[in-house]
Amino acid sequence: MSRHDRDPLETVFAVMTYIGVAVMLGALFVVLADYPAVAAAWAMLSTAGMLWFGALYAARVNADHLRALADRERRAVEGPERRRTVSDVVLKHRVGKRIGDAERDVFTDALHAHFAAGRLDRAELDDRLGAVLSGKTLDDLILAVHDLPSERTGR
Repeated sequence: MSRHDRDPLETVFAVMTYIGVAVMLGALFVVLADYPAVAAAWAMLSTAGMLWFGALYAARVNADHLRALADRERRAVEGPERRRTVSDVVLKHRVGKRIGDAERDVFTDALHAHFAAGRLDRAELDDRLGAVLSGKTLDDLILAVHDLPSERTGR
């Protein structure tokens, strides 16, 4: 029987079958991409699954490697990240200006460093941290560290 002798409904059925298979493969791709556990089960049960799972794993490893290379190049160009210091905050902001969490974090880190160096006892650290965390302006933060040595100069 040649393809010209087929019933038109049989041709429509064949086309619909191909479309159905394509839709099912597309859905399978979405499920396997979104659910690694399903992809792993399929990989264990079929040769095609093993190839697919291997390709996904290789792609993920390659993407991680490329991301690490890009980060390494960025750090080489920018230099090592420098931690912000109290001096940086004081020089950047106007006295009396309202501050945010990032500035409070710099001052709390500095107070913890002074505590670790033995310049503050526990009670004094708690008092100063309370002042820093409740401070609203740069003046409030400066009062908490005014008698401690500078991080840059050590004086």
